[in-house]
Amino acid sequence: MPDIAVFYGDAMRYGKDWPQRRKQRLEIDGYRCVVCKRGADEIRLEVHHLTYARLGNEDVQHDLMTVCAECHATHFTDQNRWERFQKRLPPSPDK
Repeated sequence: MPDIAVFYGDAMRYGKDWPQRRKQRLEIDGYRCVVCKRGADEIRLEVHHLTYARLGNEDVQHDLMTVCAECHATHFTDQNRWERFQKRLPPSPDK
């Protein structure tokens, strides 16, 4: 069970439906990091926001992705790394 203070903080930031959206994204990605393919049984998984444009009302299919804590810290800490990774993602249906 998640730490209640962390859970409460996420709900305040991302909206009351965040736990359900987070779970949906984890299920879509098969509880595996989309970068390194490691699973929840190997490493802690996180759900990364590709955009904050709809924060609190994220489109689970297009605004979120599952990454492990290690890849999250490695690939999404500066804009250049994010731009390089984004080129490998399928295009959003909004475009």
